[in-house]
Amino acid sequence: MGKKPTVTPGNHKYIYCGIDPGLSGGAVCLAEDRSLPPLLFPFAKKTPWDINDFLQEVDPTFHLIEKVAGSTGGIQGRTSGRSMFTFGWNTGFLYGLLVEVKLAEVLPTKWQKEFGLIRTNKKEKDGDKKRRHAAKAQKLFPNQKVTQQIADALLIATYCRRYYKELF
Repeated sequence: MGKKPTVTPGNHKYIYCGIDPGLSGGAVCLAEDRSLPPLLFPFAKKTPWDINDFLQEVDPTFHLIEKVAGSTGGIQGRTSGRSMFTFGWNTGFLYGLLVEVKLAEVLPTKWQKEFGLIRTNKKEKDGDKKRRHAAKAQKLFPNQKVTQQIADALLIATYCRRYYKELF
């Protein structure tokens, strides 16, 4: 990976931000000038205040967040009520941070369809799905090290860059 680009508030070049809420999600900011590498911010081991600092420093113009819904059980029956509460709290915190900026929501099925990632096999394990998403993001950004944790946010940011005029 290369050196992190310097971002100066008020004179930023990173204007599209994709957000995958949740502890294993992240935020990715993309520039209009595609010669700049994406700014990646995985949420693992970060506090909500770290996330706030990142978004304040980069100060993107358009924010696209995945519209999520809670459910216990999950595909493989491992999501506890406590996990869903934490997930909901973190997602609400993100909405609170972004209340005064240009923010739009996108359903997972909408952005996943754009990249041909709709799950056709209902028995596919979450890990396999995450690997497919990471592989797609890696194809789109071959010079960037893409992890499963940041892949969805990278794809959401790409979707934002492609459709921001319709979204906002």
